[in-house]
Amino acid sequence: DARLIPDPYIRFGTDELKYVGEQDYTYSLEEKVDIPKGSTVTLVVEGVIVFSKIYVNGVQVGETDNQFITYKFDVTNQIKDRSFNIKIVFESIVKAGEKLHKELLYPLPYILTKGAPVGRNLMRIKASQYGWDWGPSFPDMGIWKNIHLSILPPDEITLTEILPQITPHDEEKLWYVDVHSQAVSNHNQPIQTQLELSITSSPTSKPISIITVPITLIPGTNEFDNVIQVHFDHVQRWYPIGYGQPTLYQLHIRIQNTSSITRTIAFRKVQIVQDALPTKNPKRPSKTFYFKINDIPIYAKGANFIPTESFEKKNTDQRLKQVLENVILANHNMIRVWGGGIYQSDFFYDYCDANGIMVWQEFMFACAIYPSDSKFLSSVKQEVISQTKRLMHHASIVIWGGNNENEVSMSGHGWYSQFLTPDTKSRYYVDYKKLYFDTIRSTLLSIDSTRTYWHSSPSNGAIIDEKDYFVAVWDDPSRWEMGDLHYYDDYKHDCTDVRRFPRGRFISEYGVQSFPSRFTFLKSSELLPEDFSYDSKLLSSRQHAPGVTQGIVEQLQLHFQCNETFLVKNFDHFVYLSQIQQSMCIKAQSEFYRSLKKSESRTMGSLYWQLNDIWAAPSWASVDYMNRWKPLHYESKRFYGALHVMSYYDLVRNYVVHVNSDLLVDLQELNIEIVAWKYDNKSVVPFHVVKRVFDMPALDDVVLFDSNDISNDFLNGAQLNECALRLVVSNKNGEVLCENFFFPSALKNVELLVPDLKLSAVKKSDQFLIQLVSNVVTPFVFVDFDGEIDGLFDDNSFLMVPGVVKHLTFTCRDVSCAKLSEQELIKHLKVNHIRLTY
Repeated sequence: DARLIPDPYIRFGTDELKYVGEQDYTYSLEEKVDIPKGSTVTLVVEGVIVFSKIYVNGVQVGETDNQFITYKFDVTNQIKDRSFNIKIVFESIVKAGEKLHKELLYPLPYILTKGAPVGRNLMRIKASQYGWDWGPSFPDMGIWKNIHLSILPPDEITLTEILPQITPHDEEKLWYVDVHSQAVSNHNQPIQTQLELSITSSPTSKPISIITVPITLIPGTNEFDNVIQVHFDHVQRWYPIGYGQPTLYQLHIRIQNTSSITRTIAFRKVQIVQDALPTKNPKRPSKTFYFKINDIPIYAKGANFIPTESFEKKNTDQRLKQVLENVILANHNMIRVWGGGIYQSDFFYDYCDANGIMVWQEFMFACAIYPSDSKFLSSVKQEVISQTKRLMHHASIVIWGGNNENEVSMSGHGWYSQFLTPDTKSRYYVDYKKLYFDTIRSTLLSIDSTRTYWHSSPSNGAIIDEKDYFVAVWDDPSRWEMGDLHYYDDYKHDCTDVRRFPRGRFISEYGVQSFPSRFTFLKSSELLPEDFSYDSKLLSSRQHAPGVTQGIVEQLQLHFQCNETFLVKNFDHFVYLSQIQQSMCIKAQSEFYRSLKKSESRTMGSLYWQLNDIWAAPSWASVDYMNRWKPLHYESKRFYGALHVMSYYDLVRNYVVHVNSDLLVDLQELNIEIVAWKYDNKSVVPFHVVKRVFDMPALDDVVLFDSNDISNDFLNGAQLNECALRLVVSNKNGEVLCENFFFPSALKNVELLVPDLKLSAVKKSDQFLIQLVSNVVTPFVFVDFDGEIDGLFDDNSFLMVPGVVKHLTFTCRDVSCAKLSEQELIKHLKVNHIRLTY
């Protein structure tokens, strides 16, 4: 913001600005303050990165070593005569990391992005600021949150915290709201007063429940524990998206005639069900793993969230709102806050609370072995206390996670298997236990015992999981019979082949890369014409996952009629194909996992990697850095729909058709049509149609077809490369409830005709109603807009067939777009499809 350095995202800023983190810095401020005589004055430091010494009026009042702690220093004796001079001296984060690294007694391995400094796991910082396989290395330092003085005048009282834990008591039909509160008195003697706790449905409504208790406040800090009981019938429960309303209430606490605090709360029952299942091998126990909210089993649908910005000062509420709106619009119901970033702002969790988005919240540890010395663990303990107290009232948080991929790596499947010897492995297990069980878990549960703590992702969980007694499974976390899984293929095999997918209980990470659009690169990174090739120097520098660009190219040649030379020379076609391929791969996995709800694996959740981007670069994101939806995000809106029809070749290569429902009601007399359209035919009459009437039970999955001869059963004897299938489910009134498409043979084997696509638009306020017609079968039609406007389609990346009009709504997201006429808008649009790419 001070413009002392150029925009780091422009071109090769990651290399040109390395020196920034290598220097020490001093921040200072001097001003006059009015403080009543006899006041207690506290300096509140909400967030600094990371090693600093803090001086007030020339006296050191404290030091910091953790980005995630809110520090409070008593500066009453330092501030006199209205003079307030604060100085914060920061040690170079790069030099600090190097020093800590040299002092290690044995290696503590971690994922290191090429060119990044060492030591990011030895400091309590946002791990990804040292780079990741999707993001840049900018070792940031300085002040990243507010710093202020908290003044408590003489003979006054202030409430400093309110920590609610809400639990249902089914036998009594009561909610118990256990409230721990803290108040500070600046009186010089004990005083008698009253503490009032109440629950309301809005800030100004009458209390649903209220209690008043007499208290004695002594000088200094006072703590209180109280319980409010609320009958089940007097409040509405909080539900995730798709299952009911996310009803919120306000918890008020007030000391008579003085101080008050309000927290937004909700009433909901959260369980992670891990019931034992039959197993053929007693040495390999088997358990379910799924979320149950208010006694309803929930199929979790969503994606993983990474930091939106390298520099958190740019991580505005508006930016977060855009990301979370994308979650809702695409029918996601869960978001995993990944452990290599930051604990998000209050706005983030408030928005999730209000909109029914379930949050899998990890503590900020990822892809590393961390120290276990007393100083480091003490800092972590304060971090857990600080963040748990801040976040625990949020109903949207349904699980606490200990770390990302640190357990699985110790089993030999991860990124530091080369460091594992019998000696180091035993040391790492001890370090792991000290950090994640003895420190994080025990500290967390002493404050919030209402949620499950899942010590790693992926993990098999625990054999015994009681508050004061915890025994981990300590088995291979990549096995499917318990807990959650992560899965990434190698780009050398067909990414749509379900035979390669795991049949796990809950798939919490899986992903495939693609490139963002030309317009995203132009807007955020100032690319030049010579940069627009996937193997250019600049774009190669932004690909942080070794070998993946070549893997994308090789995978494209498994699916489409393209060659490497063509892709190098035609950047826009390469981007389009990479994005379509990404959507195909993730769609195949997501639909397969969803279809396993009633199978032996009882899969009950899928969170793909990843939702958002941190800059313009090749990545796994479904929405790019400029908030442009890639085809994957449009596809996720369909495959995460409450009612969804899907089809694929199963493990024995039969063609199966499932319909899956997350609805709470049964549906009767639904119709499915599976319509075959020939690629070489311009007729508006389908080549072949198969129909069936069926009933759809609530929260269920039904298999409607299981064919070992797709050609005769669905293509009227045609060859696999001659037809595309369109699947449509409608009710008895003919209303289309969901639809999908399937290509019996890879499109590289298909001779597509050149379509005559016609597009028209009608303006309606800040929206445009668009009609699209094709005269031939046209796979993966993706309507894109240029960089001069911003907007969002209600659907995209679809199959078009002759005679079927596609209706779209385009909603403008900027003023210049809203001012356009229909013809002006059309000039900004481009219709992409597969036949353009060869």
